Amino acid sequence: IQCHILTASVHKWLLSAHGTCLMYVHPSFHGTWLPLDQHERSRMVFQNAIYDAAEENISPDGYPEEFVNGAARLDSGGKKNPVLLPMVCEGLRIVQRIDKFQAQQYLKTLTDGVLVGGKKLGFGVQPGPRAGHIIGLRPMSKELSAALTPEKMVEMANNLEEKGIFLAVRCGAFRIAPYLDTTMDDVERLLKALKEECDKILCKDCNV
Repeated sequence: IQCHILTASVHKWLLSAHGTCLMYVHPSFHGTWLPLDQHERSRMVFQNAIYDAAEENISPDGYPEEFVNGAARLDSGGKKNPVLLPMVCEGLRIVQRIDKFQAQQYLKTLTDGVLVGGKKLGFGVQPGPRAGHIIGLRPMSKELSAALTPEKMVEMANNLEEKGIFLAVRCGAFRIAPYLDTTMDDVERLLKALKEECDKILCKDCNV
């Protein structure tokens, strides 16, 4: 895509754990950008065990400041985590084997199903194009818009989590992001659980 900088979280679609992230930096910036984290592991001399072993290796100006080559100069300090990085590598291998077009087509059938069922409950989405793998159900009917305060939406999300259904509340919408192992049966279970929660809040089934 010919970008200058590209960053990515790894704990969702890239199937890895919290505590790492990925960043690409165009080579034209490797020699000029300064790292936020200043540490010895990004310096050239500290790649040399003999330098570390020698005495009186500090000049009047301090340690040599030459950085290592490439984007590694921007890495964080400390040793590389021996557990997290292999997880990232394996997650990337798995994702590379996925046919991205087929994945989007499949996931769009799921999120389209969420949207169709959600509209029957009084939900909708913001206008405009959207990716197939994520959808935000927003209260649209007059009744739901009045009843589903942010507090109520968080309460609903917590109730759904107790049933093994996981979604997030973001910016006034339920963020729903199926993965490749999600099925249409899972979508139906989500919609049924959403209806039950909405009915409780709107008191449709109570004798008041």
